[in-house]
Amino acid sequence: MHCIHTQAAGTARNRLSGSFFFFSNDGSLILKTITSDELTMLVKLFLLPYTKHIQNNSESTLSRIYGVYEVIIDGVSPIKLVLLENTLEGIKRLGSV
Repeated sequence: MHCIHTQAAGTARNRLSGSFFFFSNDGSLILKTITSDELTMLVKLFLLPYTKHIQNNSESTLSRIYGVYEVIIDGVSPIKLVLLENTLEGIKRLGSV
C-alpha cells in the first residue's frame, strides 16, 4: 500500500494518486475522491461483478460501496466521490481489545 499521510483530523491524502480520503467520526466510513477515469472504470468494469459477488457472498470482507456522488460548485471542476465501508476500522478495534 502506498503511503498515506494525515492532512488534518479525519482526512488523509494519497501522495501518488492525489486522492483525498475523509473518515467519519467513528471511523466506519470513508469518503474518497475519484477521477473521471476511475469512475468510468468503476461503472463499466467493476460494478456488475462486485454487486453479484456481494449479493452471492453476504459474509464477504470486501468494503461495501454505499454510493458514488458528484459535487458541483460554481467555478470549480466537479468533484467525484465514492462512499465506502471502512473494513479496516473493525480490525483496528479488534486489535485494541
